Amino acid sequence: MISLETILYALRALVVALPLSVYVYYLMCKKSNNIEQFQLNLGLYLIVIVVVFAIVGISMLMSISKVKNDEIIEVLKEDIC
Repeated sequence: MISLETILYALRALVVALPLSVYVYYLMCKKSNNIEQFQLNLGLYLIVIVVVFAIVGISMLMSISKVKNDEIIEVLKEDIC
């Protein structure tokens, strides 16, 4: 369940950030009157996608290892008292 949640977080971040970055890059090219030089560096975007999933994957592994070490019922009992 945690892995699905982290994958959805990564996808949501990419769905918001990638179109926004393309739009900002387009506006910058338009402002500098270089609209004909507007080309997306797809390799860079692929690297960004891999890095985002790597960071989210590492955080998922860290959270899973922390949850495995704790007994959830005991932690909840301690929080209530």
